[in-house]
Amino acid sequence: MNRVLQAAGSAFLEFRGNLERTESGGGPHPLFRIRKIYAGTFVFGGATLAELEEVYYHKEQQPVYNYHLYFQTLSPSDTAERYADFRLRLNQLLAGFEHTHGDRYDAWARADSRKTAVLLSIQDLPGSLEIQIHAAFSTPQW
Repeated sequence: MNRVLQAAGSAFLEFRGNLERTESGGGPHPLFRIRKIYAGTFVFGGATLAELEEVYYHKEQQPVYNYHLYFQTLSPSDTAERYADFRLRLNQLLAGFEHTHGDRYDAWARADSRKTAVLLSIQDLPGSLEIQIHAAFSTPQW
């Protein structure tokens, strides 16, 4: 996880795999302008899938990045055990972050220049956990 957080400083460029798809925001008030989804090239700790989002919210604005790691679980008890283990490890690793939690998620954030945040959540799909790392930049990092 330290390596993933360090990669946020370079906009996750070393974790960018093949471009999977590009999406444009629609409607009168779109959530985003353009979103590019890449296959993640870095998978660790039993993750089954990694994905990198490069999101542009406004024209000519720098992108924000969301790096997703997905973990499959075998049963509800396995999900609960794995979630508790991830939560404990992230609490230790992210000691300088502000921690909040709710139903089916835990989040850690800090007020750094990159607006780094980490989200641990149980997906709507049974047997799936996701860890997401978010970084936003005011100027290009490359």
